[in-house]
Formats: sequence, C-alpha cells, structure tokens
Amino acid sequence: LIKKNTHRRDKVLWTKNTQGELLDFSLSRDDKNEAAMVLKEIKRRMQNFGLEFRDFAVLGRTRRALQAISDCFKQFKVPYSSSAKKGRAFRNTKEVLDLLAYLRLIAGDDDKAFERVVNIPKRGLGSGIVAIIRDIARSSGKGLFKAAKRAVKAQLRGITIKHRKALLEFLELILSMRRDFVRWPVKKVLGEVISRVGYLRMMRKDGAKKSSIPGEEAISKLLQMAAAFDHKTHQPIALDAKLHEFYQNVRKKESDKDEKRNHVTLSTIHQAKGLEWPVVFVIHFNDGILPLMPRTDDHDQALREMEEERRLAYVAMSRAKSKLYLSCVQKDMVGTP
Repeated sequence: LIKKNTHRRDKVLWTKNTQGELLDFSLSRDDKNEAAMVLKEIKRRMQNFGLEFRDFAVLGRTRRALQAISDCFKQFKVPYSSSAKKGRAFRNTKEVLDLLAYLRLIAGDDDKAFERVVNIPKRGLGSGIVAIIRDIARSSGKGLFKAAKRAVKAQLRGITIKHRKALLEFLELILSMRRDFVRWPVKKVLGEVISRVGYLRMMRKDGAKKSSIPGEEAISKLLQMAAAFDHKTHQPIALDAKLHEFYQNVRKKESDKDEKRNHVTLSTIHQAKGLEWPVVFVIHFNDGILPLMPRTDDHDQALREMEEERRLAYVAMSRAKSKLYLSCVQKDMVGTP
C-alpha cells in the first residue's frame, strides 16, 4: 500500500510473529449491518480465543464514520471508550516508553531499548543503520550495543563517517551514564537522563506544531513514581538491579490500573497513531470516506492529499497485532450509495 506513495522514506519492516491470520474484508449493506458484523466478530473472538473487550479497536477515518458502531454498542451494552487517548495507558505514552528504554539500556545491553532510543533525539541513525547493526549482531552472536561498537570501528558500506561519529557519541553517552549513576537514586538518574539526552528540548522543538504539555505531564508523573520508589528502597542495591526493579514497578502499577479498564476502543485513525491492539477493525473503507476525496482541482495538490490518505490507511492497518478486519458499506447512514 504505502509503496505507491512517491514521497516517502524507505523503511525495513519485520515481525516477530512466526505465524498470523490473513486480513478479512467484508462488504455490508449499510452502517447498521457493518456494526452488527463488528459486534458479532468481537463476541466470537472473545468466546473462541479468550479475548477481552480491551483487546479490540474500531478505527474510522472520521468521527461520523463511527456513529453506527457507537449506537450498536450502546444498544447491546458493550463497554467502549470513544477516544484512544483516554484509554491509553500511561506506560504506553511515547515519553514514558522512551525514558524507560534509556533506563533499561543504562542497566544493561537491552536490544529492544537500543533500537528504541538510538535515534531519539534524532542523530541520523535511522532504520537503515540499525539494520546494518542488526546484521553485525546476528553474524557475531552479540547484542546490538556490542555490535554498534564494531560498526564504529569497521569500514562498512552504508555507514558514513558522519554515522560513525553519531553512533560513537551515543555509545559514549550511555557508557558515561553507566559510570556516573552507580550510587544515584532513580529519580536523580531519570532527571539526569532527561538533561543529558536533551529530551525536553527535543519535545519542545517537536511540539512547535502541537502542544507538548501532555508529554511533560507524563514525565512529571514518572519522576513522582521514581521518588516514591526511592523512598521505599532503603537498602543498597546495584544500579542495574535498581533500574530493572523500577521498570517492573512501573509496568505492574499500570497493569493493575489496566485491569480496571476493560472496553473496546472506538477511535479516529489520527488518534490511534502509535497505539496497537490484538484485533483491529478499520471500517467504512469507502471512496469519499477512506480515502476522503481531494478538496482541490489542482492536480499536484490532489496527489499530495491522496498520498496522505494512503499514509493514514497504512497507519490504520498497522495498528493490528494479530488480526485485521477491513470493511466497507454499500450505503451510508443517510442512504447515500
């Protein structure tokens, strides 16, 4: 789908799922029939696979496209949240995931953490460079952090002097924090990571187009949790063990909160960016809705708008971890074909 866009960055994507289901596509007579199909499949999967309401999301291009689903869920008393952001766990906010990944990498050579933060803030170390490092790791049997050290020293195709310099600075940043933070409490470690990485500066720069206040609130909450953790941890403990314990502590607290939140998510595609669910329904996959029709007669502008619609469709389809449903209708809620 996304390869049809002419203005895009090449990415190398992979999955750790060894097997998966094919997507389902359905054509419904109208909005009500589409909503009935969604409800039927949710109930079937809950019964057959032991899933819960929180494992499902229904995504639409516009809020209006979700109205029939909302009405259906109300009628049959299905718990739902009409905003992905409201139902989004604190631990899944980008800022918390980034900072926890930095803590995990400081605590040890964590490959997932390395991949998440090696280019946060942007250092010119994108997916292409990470793919080369991953190849080195596979051939050497080492983790990504050690493979990155080799990449700095080696003359490899695809890694320029500029890349090696940026990679070396990143490695030295992590190593210096490992040395300096040995006896520090977690809150002080976290605050210093934010400072040395320049995380708030990055947020405010990225926030020129949108408010960074929610992100700063998430960081403030994480710092409060770190302070509470330090207060309860009186006995001496090694830095790596301390950071791992704090990481697990955050995950457990948020998991306990998640247990109390069990509902289907209804969301626009825009609101769902960065989030994932085991099962996702993308509804109203109809010309004029997804994609929206170009709002201009200018050919070049119309192409740009269509590429944006294609990007949104790609975002929607990639929110599903295990199962994806696409559906369209013959007539909308006012009977228009």
